[in-house]
Amino acid sequence: MTDVRYNKAEEKMMQNGDVKGAFESMLTRFNRLVNSSGILRDVKEHEFYEKPCIKRRRKIRESAARRRKEGRNALYKKGRERKTRPLGR
Repeated sequence: MTDVRYNKAEEKMMQNGDVKGAFESMLTRFNRLVNSSGILRDVKEHEFYEKPCIKRRRKIRESAARRRKEGRNALYKKGRERKTRPLGR
């Protein structure tokens, strides 16, 4: 599991009696760590049983969407390169 410890600012808050502020700071850091590690996404994927054929279809759909997005980004970047390219005069 993710290990969240006090940092210097939170220790100072605890010493000054601002326990609520220290807790909120730690909770924010914990949520950021959980979201970046992908734990919640994994839990949601395994929440219900998914038949193998449905899992394959979902992965194919996700892959196609990812390729479409990459294609759009490539076209956008290519168009931007043309606009910024200096004239060869």
